[in-house]
Amino acid sequence: MLKPYRDCPCACCRAGTDDWVVLEQERWDQLRLHALEATAEVLLCRGQHMLALEASLVAARSELFRESAHRVIIRVYLAEGNWELRYSITRTISEYSAAS
Repeated sequence: MLKPYRDCPCACCRAGTDDWVVLEQERWDQLRLHALEATAEVLLCRGQHMLALEASLVAARSELFRESAHRVIIRVYLAEGNWELRYSITRTISEYSAAS
């Protein structure tokens, strides 16, 4: 958990910072993931498969079970004609789901 304001002399920063810092961090993480996925979609539509794949992989690595990021990855693989990679990632997702 982040505690960047712990040593701040201001009383308003010391009081209850942990809760709001965590909430803000979660909000920004979700915003970042949505932005990465949207960017990947736009790049895919423009035919820039490598950049779309990179953006979607960053989103998927940030949250392993985020289905929307994995859907974009699969769509990139299909657009590139990489059917084997599409089956590989689907198999991996199934294995993770079965293990949890």
